[in-house]
Amino acid sequence: MQKNLVKIILSLSIGLFFFWVAFRGVNTDALLRQLKEVRLLPFLISTILFALHHFIKFWRWAIMIRSQADISTHRIINVCAVGFMAVVLMPLRLGEFVRPYLIAEKDKIRISTAMGTVVVERVVDGLLVTLSLFAFLFSLDDRQVPKSIYYSAFMALTVFISAMGVLILFLLRPTWANRLFYRILSPLSLKLADKITGLINSFIHGLKSFKGKKDLAAYLGLTLLLWTFNGLNLYALFFALNIDLPLIAGFICLCFIVVLIMIPAGPGFAGNFELAIISALTIFAVNKSSAMAFALLAHAQQLAIVIIMGCVPFLMGRITWGDVVKPKSGKTQRR
Repeated sequence: MQKNLVKIILSLSIGLFFFWVAFRGVNTDALLRQLKEVRLLPFLISTILFALHHFIKFWRWAIMIRSQADISTHRIINVCAVGFMAVVLMPLRLGEFVRPYLIAEKDKIRISTAMGTVVVERVVDGLLVTLSLFAFLFSLDDRQVPKSIYYSAFMALTVFISAMGVLILFLLRPTWANRLFYRILSPLSLKLADKITGLINSFIHGLKSFKGKKDLAAYLGLTLLLWTFNGLNLYALFFALNIDLPLIAGFICLCFIVVLIMIPAGPGFAGNFELAIISALTIFAVNKSSAMAFALLAHAQQLAIVIIMGCVPFLMGRITWGDVVKPKSGKTQRR
C-alpha cells in the first residue's frame, strides 16, 4: 500500500512538473481571450473526428478479441468505452489493465491473451507514431526543428525498434529468449525479471490472436485510419482557434502527444499532454499563449469524449462499478 502511495505521489509530481514547464511564460489574459473566441463549426468537426477515431479503436480491438471468442459488438463497445476511460482517469496508466480484466472476467478469454492484445496495441502504435514523427520532422526545413527534438525523437524510435527486436526474438525462439532474459535480469531483481518476461510473453499471446493475414491487414489498416482521424481532429481544431498552420502540424502534435503520454504520470495525462503540444508547436513558431490555448482546448475535448463514452455503459447497466473494482472468484486467474 505504501509503495503504491509513493508511486501515485511520484506520478502526480511528474504531471505537475510537466504542466509547470508548459505553462511558464504564458500570458493568461491572451490565453483566456483566445479561448473565448473559439469557432463552433470547426470545433464540432474536430469533435466528430475524434469520436470516430475512438470508435475505430473499438473496432480494431474487436479483430483480435473476436478471434478468441464469440463476443457481441455491444459487449466489446462497452468494455472498450470503460477501459479507455480508466486509462485516462487512473494514474500510472493502471487503467490499461481494465479492458483485459473486464473481457476475461465474463467472456471465455484467457487474461494473458486479453492483456497481450493491449501490449500489441501499445507496440504497434508506438512504432508507427515514432516512425511517422521522424518522417514528418525530416520533411520540414532543418532550421525549423530544434536539435533537442530530433534527439528525443531518435531516442523514442530507438526504444521501439529495440523493443520490436526483442519481441521478434521471443516470437522465433521463445524458450531460449526467456532463459536468456531471465539470466540477465534476475541478478538485478527476480520480480523485475518476472514482470518483463511476463509482459513480453503477453505480447506473444496477443499476436496469436491474429488468425491469418486478413486479420493482420485489417488491424494495420484500421491503425492507419484511426491515427489519420486523430491527426485531422487536431488540424480541424487549429481552425477553431484561428491558428494558421499546415496539415502536417496536426500530425506532429499527435506524435508528440503519443510519445509524451507514454511517460507514466497522473490522471488525465495532465501535464504530459500540454507539454507535448507546446513542444510541437514551437517548431512552427506559435506563440506560447496560443499554443497553450490549443493544448487546453484539445485536452478538454478529448477527455470529455472519452469520459462521456465511458459513463454510458454504467448508466445503461451494461457494466457495474463492482465489475471494475472487485475481483470475482478468481476464475480469471485460473484460465
